[in-house]
Amino acid sequence: MATKDKPENAPEASPRRYRAKLDADRIYWGVEEVAALEPGDVEVPAQCDLKHGHYRWNPDAKPVPRFDPIEREARKSTPEAPSRDKAVAHLIDTLAAGGTTIPEYTRKWREWFATTIDAR
Repeated sequence: MATKDKPENAPEASPRRYRAKLDADRIYWGVEEVAALEPGDVEVPAQCDLKHGHYRWNPDAKPVPRFDPIEREARKSTPEAPSRDKAVAHLIDTLAAGGTTIPEYTRKWREWFATTIDAR
């Protein structure tokens, strides 16, 4: 139906969509408006009240994906800040590639870390 503000054949306005700004570690750093969501985007409300840098997106959570709180010691101050655990994992990999013998406990930690969301 035509109205004063909208002609009869005018296209419908697209609803506003908002996605979470996530860094490579899937840590939440805010919200951005997008024309359309793409595969892998996490839709959130425009006024999402999560604290920046305090939550990690967990797409594998059951029964539904969710944002999980990050322990204070594991939080990053900015999206660009390096991850302590990733840094240690890279150090272990570099030492092993150079021929250094890696202690069994450290190898087991590295194998476990490779299976976590933090390793992605």
